[in-house]
Amino acid sequence: MSSSEGDGVGRSSLEGVFRTGEAGRGAYLSRLFAFFSEEVVRHWAADGRAPYRDLGRPTVWDEAGKYHTLDFTLERRSDGARFIGELKCEIQFENYKYMTLAGPDQVVHHDGGAAFERLTRMAREPRSHRVTINGKEQPVNGAILLWGVVTPEGRRSVMDHYGFADVLAIEDILIDLAAWKPAAWAEWVGRRRRWTDELFGWMAHPVEE
Repeated sequence: MSSSEGDGVGRSSLEGVFRTGEAGRGAYLSRLFAFFSEEVVRHWAADGRAPYRDLGRPTVWDEAGKYHTLDFTLERRSDGARFIGELKCEIQFENYKYMTLAGPDQVVHHDGGAAFERLTRMAREPRSHRVTINGKEQPVNGAILLWGVVTPEGRRSVMDHYGFADVLAIEDILIDLAAWKPAAWAEWVGRRRRWTDELFGWMAHPVEE
């Protein structure tokens, strides 16, 4: 099941993990999650069951030779179409105002940023900018937006408004990974859990008695 389709069955809530009544929890976890949220997408795309594979970070150039490097180049497995992609996973920011995407009004505060303008322009005009990956020019068919949580109406309306080929949700991607259980993802999570436990263990007892 692709993350863009969703099955609506057995879903846990990303919001329920971050948004609780405990003071400081949401801000702390949001900052922690920001360190590796892109890795969630990369592990998902590395699994052959995902509808996209990740080809690497794309560099988007303008006529003056200026450039911006975005988060992903996602190649659709079904037909080989390629899309530049950018992750906007704003969780606790402005009291969770942007955590769940319900419509274009939650995206417009990114309008005006040079990198995001290139993303949205290429959503409708894929040939408007030259794109390279590791210095090699790549053909691009459009753009994809990735968000924290996405409602069905939010996905449809944002795709219509900006021309995105798809809008993907981190929540759905994590549900896919939990169902698929790829070994590389389990190892990656387990190792970082161990590192974090070891750090906090040392902080609690930095001097051996």
